[in-house]
Amino acid sequence: MITLQRPDLKVSALLGENKGIKDGDYIKPSQYAVALNIAGKQMVLNTFTRQCVETSLFEYFRNNDTGSSTISFDSSNKEMVALVQADYFVKKGIDEAERYGKVLSIVRRMSMKQEGYTGYTILPTTACNARCVYCYEEGIPQENMSEDVIEQTVQYIKLTHRKGTTIRLHWFGGEPMVGEAAIDRICERLQEEIIEYSSSMISNGSLITAERAKKLKEVWRLTNVQITLDGREDVYCERKRYINFSGSPYRAVINGIHELLKQGVQVNIRLNVEEDNLQEMHSLVDELKEEFSNEKKIGVYSHSIFLKEGDNEKRDDKAFYDELDKLDERLRLFNMKRNGKDGQAPNNIDGLIIEEEIAEDEMTKEHYYDKRGSLKRYYCMADNPSSGPVIMPNGEFYFCEHVNETTRIGNIFEDGIVDKALHIKKEHLKDEKCKNCSFLTICTDYSGCPIKNRDCMREMLTLERRSVEMLTEEKKLPPILLRIDGKNILVKEPTRAFAEEHQGITVPGYYKAEQTVDEKEAMQYIAACHGLQERM
Repeated sequence: MITLQRPDLKVSALLGENKGIKDGDYIKPSQYAVALNIAGKQMVLNTFTRQCVETSLFEYFRNNDTGSSTISFDSSNKEMVALVQADYFVKKGIDEAERYGKVLSIVRRMSMKQEGYTGYTILPTTACNARCVYCYEEGIPQENMSEDVIEQTVQYIKLTHRKGTTIRLHWFGGEPMVGEAAIDRICERLQEEIIEYSSSMISNGSLITAERAKKLKEVWRLTNVQITLDGREDVYCERKRYINFSGSPYRAVINGIHELLKQGVQVNIRLNVEEDNLQEMHSLVDELKEEFSNEKKIGVYSHSIFLKEGDNEKRDDKAFYDELDKLDERLRLFNMKRNGKDGQAPNNIDGLIIEEEIAEDEMTKEHYYDKRGSLKRYYCMADNPSSGPVIMPNGEFYFCEHVNETTRIGNIFEDGIVDKALHIKKEHLKDEKCKNCSFLTICTDYSGCPIKNRDCMREMLTLERRSVEMLTEEKKLPPILLRIDGKNILVKEPTRAFAEEHQGITVPGYYKAEQTVDEKEAMQYIAACHGLQERM
């Protein structure tokens, strides 16, 4: 067994090492152990701990049906012991869904050390200059934020934000640029109140000019923007259906992106993909490559638009996702040339990104390579206690930008401080069908979510493949922590041979290292201690 990505340390610590399993006990592959055969490498990703390994016991996981198959534990099998310790195998009969709920609850409590919100989503308007064919806001009254709501919003932020932090404002709509005057005023008032802030925005980009881009950077303190494209010019205009727009909306968006990039604002282009425009996206990528060939602060990623309920039978999902995989590979190469080797679009809010870390050894202040996973503590803004409620232009509060009666939780004039925790049901696993899902740990546990996913298993598997694909190309491995002669020794950047030999006696990563060495020093240390190594 070779670790390609180390686990989430807090999750590993809470799960422990599955002690108490004896020879002959029946164990089963964890329902969260997902087998992925990528580029000829047999990898198993634990969607709970976020650890990813190569293992010679791959077949057990490939043939696993939500943890239903069982085997007899053999303590003489070093690799099996390691996989048990790392929670890839668990004892037969364990309720993994209940276990996940308890661990997540503890991890969430541990992460909330300070009170107050660090971010707010604000809709300065619900009006928009486009009528996208897939817009879920159809039927919502078009309103602009009044001066009274603006002032009440500033006072609400002043009262509820986490003191001593720079808050994050997320401008949404409608089209936020239609509500430009309201955003200007909110930023002006926050500066008067000496509240530090930065902002991001989701926009169609059609109203961004050179002058506005400068203001967005300097006054709104904008750091990144998400802009959606649906195809090349003809397809884009047909799907966006702009109202009373002078000139080409598509060219206006492209020019707006250039102006934002000149100001140093990160632009993430989201390609909204459906079956009828998927092939068109390949031609769009060609255009974007030429248009932004010299730009660095730009990323492109795809997003498969959710079908309306009842539309599933209209499409062959396998064929669709196979084509989407081809598009995603092109986007990975596009991003790689601009943003680094992993080919991920920066700030990809839809994808699950595994981040590469350069860890620092506290004893020697020396940097070494590391790669760690992280369990999502919160699925979205709705269940994240650090994210304030969504503030609508009429002053109504929602806990999600998908506005409907289900997500409404109050009014800025009537309810004072809104505690989202009182409105979010915290009971885990309300939907029985989700209990045995391999992707429960990266999906929502909030049963009131208004989004209906057409094929969550397939969607999640696609995201996970993207997130671990880069691991197949890495030349280095994460460090290994060994228990030798009573000491925790961290071996940085081990070779594959060393990792295979010593993985079975690896101490779980949440134990603090007392000494950091390279592989040569580790071998000398092991020899000096007469090969004494302890299983934990």
